[in-house]
Amino acid sequence: MSTIRVFFPRRTLGSYKRSLLQSELYLSLRDSYRTRCASYHSPFDNIYHCCTQRTASQWLRGIFDDARFVKYTGLRTIPYTELGLRYADLHLPFQTRSVVAHLYVSYPTFECLPKPEHFFAFFILRDPRDVVTSWYFAARYSHRLVWPINEMREVLAHLNVTDGFNYVIDQLDAFGTFEAQRSWVAHATGETPILRYERIAADNVAFLTDLFCRMHINMSEPEFRALCEAHSFTTKTHGRQQGEVDDNSHYRVGIAGDYQNHFTPAIMAHFRQVTGDTLEALGYQ
Repeated sequence: MSTIRVFFPRRTLGSYKRSLLQSELYLSLRDSYRTRCASYHSPFDNIYHCCTQRTASQWLRGIFDDARFVKYTGLRTIPYTELGLRYADLHLPFQTRSVVAHLYVSYPTFECLPKPEHFFAFFILRDPRDVVTSWYFAARYSHRLVWPINEMREVLAHLNVTDGFNYVIDQLDAFGTFEAQRSWVAHATGETPILRYERIAADNVAFLTDLFCRMHINMSEPEFRALCEAHSFTTKTHGRQQGEVDDNSHYRVGIAGDYQNHFTPAIMAHFRQVTGDTLEALGYQ
């Protein structure tokens, strides 16, 4: 019997390998293996990372998906990928023994979510002016073309900067971003704390130290330092320092207060017209 040999071009094999490593099946098997091999187990059955977009949500997901975090918690990461804060509807529970990453929901929506008896939840809050600024540059340049980015980029390509920022403000208002931020601040408690993005930007090591303390994670000092270094701004950007701008990067600038470089009086006036006293309500004015 003759043997049929099939030869794949090297590029095809590489593409196949990348597709395999990104497949849901592979990720599920990897996460199952990691959690079974975990040295420690979190006292929480679920952890809910709540936020709006453009609040270091993907950075935090990377932390939760890191093998070192899994080792000390035994929790797998479940990313929440739905958009539309105002229309989110969560009536079914998430799988237990998991971290639900970047849960884009308002506080009332979160309250309706069925939860296990032992859980920890927190909300990441960012100055809404910086949220607008980050959204503008992501939609205009860096974010991959998924909905609604594809539609927004097409519109922004035909607008000047002022009109573009005002358009983004209107879009975020329609999405329910500012409304969601206000809802969490209005219901903040010690059990469901509000953690500010500005602390991440100022000192991500101090931020994670505090967050891990709240989560009752006792990671060894060498592994914690290695985790922080692996997810530092400089590492993520291959050498760029915080404050050095790359409009085409997901990690564009890495600082708080960048809105001051872009908000003109006209943009600020429109922001105020749309959001009212949101800055005061959130503690940013």
